[in-house]
Amino acid sequence: MIRIGVDLGGTKIEAIALDEAGRELARRRIASPSHDYARTIDAVRGLVDALEGELGSRGRVGIGTPAARSGSRTTPTASRSRKRATAPAKAGDSCSA
Repeated sequence: MIRIGVDLGGTKIEAIALDEAGRELARRRIASPSHDYARTIDAVRGLVDALEGELGSRGRVGIGTPAARSGSRTTPTASRSRKRATAPAKAGDSCSA
């Protein structure tokens, strides 16, 4: 099974697909939609769908995000991304790594 890692940043979103040995199979990078949460989540899904389509195989997906703070709580961007995923996904932020 392929693994897909997504780096969700404020200026770009990059996704990489790896084989079981950790070798790069494909990579895509796009600009992050500015100030549009729904478009950002859709962009992540689009990158994953594109990689899976290119490789002809579904993958396990991991999403890394910077922690977004709102007052004293962390905004759950990564967990909301999982809800829109069509494949198993794990998510985390750079503060919990």
